[in-house]
Amino acid sequence: MLDRLQVAIDYVIENSPIDRINNSLKKMTGFAVGVGVALTGSMIAFGKSSISAASESIEASTKLSAVLKNVKGVTDEQVDSIKNYAGELQKLGVVDGDVAISGMQQLGTFQLQADTLKKLMPGMADLLAQQNGVNASSGDAVNIGNLLGKVMNGQVGALSRVGISFNEAQERVLKYGTESEKASILSKVLQENVGGVNAALLETDGGKIAQAKIQFGDMQETIGAMLLPLLGELASWFTGKIPIIQESLVKVYSKFLELQTPLM
Repeated sequence: MLDRLQVAIDYVIENSPIDRINNSLKKMTGFAVGVGVALTGSMIAFGKSSISAASESIEASTKLSAVLKNVKGVTDEQVDSIKNYAGELQKLGVVDGDVAISGMQQLGTFQLQADTLKKLMPGMADLLAQQNGVNASSGDAVNIGNLLGKVMNGQVGALSRVGISFNEAQERVLKYGTESEKASILSKVLQENVGGVNAALLETDGGKIAQAKIQFGDMQETIGAMLLPLLGELASWFTGKIPIIQESLVKVYSKFLELQTPLM
């Protein structure tokens, strides 16, 4: 369409009686069409990346909900509370909210209550920042969530590889205490060892850049969430047409094979 538009514009301009206007207009219109093409391409690329960002966010959120609902007593309100808390925490440091949710999802597989997860979230974010800096990924968060889950199950040596240990009294609680008691001890130890790292990194230039990326990612997720339903409708439509497409292709290839000359 843009090519046809350019041809039409060129024709009108080239038939103009004034050469000076002719050349100026040609440059201007050529520039305008070029800008239009560039903007269209940029919008498509941005749309694709936004859809990808929204899909990843929805996937992390869905996994968290599915895992936590397997734990007796966990309500939808509590799950939403954890998601919202992850969003609040990401404003205070360099750990993206979706990354934190991935860690909580893994920690949730240890059949822990929602209140326990929420209590451990700040410590997990600090440990993530301490171990992975401003580039902590969902995979990193899953690994940290797995380590914290093991400690909550009484495997007190699980955090030794990241330099965190417990005294005898703390070990006793982590092995034989209630879930609430274990969460309190683990949260306290994380605070004593890595507390404040997440917030401190936010004050660095790298942290400020990371926070800008997080905010830009949130914007993309919002745009992507608007576009996803359209793709969903298209996918549903296409799925319904597959039998017709298949029937047509079978006829075409069958006819093609009929027309082939036998090799022997």
